[in-house]
Amino acid sequence: MFWLIMLVMAVLALAFVLLPSIKGRLGKETLLMITLVTAVPLSGLIGYEIGSYEKSVPQAVQGGKGNEATEMNAALDPAKMVAQLEARLKGGSGTPDEWAMLARSYVTLQRHQEAVAAYAKAAETITNDAQMYADYADALAMSKGGLDKDSDVLIDKALKIDPLNPKALALKATVAFNNKDYQAAIDLWEKMLTVPGLNQEWINGARGGIVEARGLMNPQKKN
Repeated sequence: MFWLIMLVMAVLALAFVLLPSIKGRLGKETLLMITLVTAVPLSGLIGYEIGSYEKSVPQAVQGGKGNEATEMNAALDPAKMVAQLEARLKGGSGTPDEWAMLARSYVTLQRHQEAVAAYAKAAETITNDAQMYADYADALAMSKGGLDKDSDVLIDKALKIDPLNPKALALKATVAFNNKDYQAAIDLWEKMLTVPGLNQEWINGARGGIVEARGLMNPQKKN
């Protein structure tokens, strides 16, 4: 297991070194596939999933002894990986995609203020990525303790690019719900349910929101 983990780490490190030099010759989808191929095995080994706030130490590390376990923990520490990416971007010379990657990493580590700054840097150049704007709006809301006019502007940008982006629809529905515009919230959640391939968690959230909004619109029918 030790050598398998080290092999994956070596592949990931090689990818970080090579991607900047080959980016101009590869399409966005190809680069994304390379990233997934290198990153997904690593996340599976360390029990660390992007988009989740829960992190666990692998049993192989927990059962290690002496310096080997300590070195493994250091190598697999997400915070250290983020620090390496920060070092690459020092001086503002990073690519927009690298800034977006750093922003997502900050969100994973619940460093929302820093995520907002990194997303702002990425958004200076990336203007046609609906998911990035939805994630940017979410990070901004987390940094402020709730959705506001600034995050709503970002949500609208995401929906203008992709009217069926699930996260943007969910955030927009939440804005409408918070403003007590329950019919608008219902319409947005129902639109979200038409998105092909929507996972069960999103489906359950939308359905739950619709039920709650309808109950608030017609409180006499709740019983």
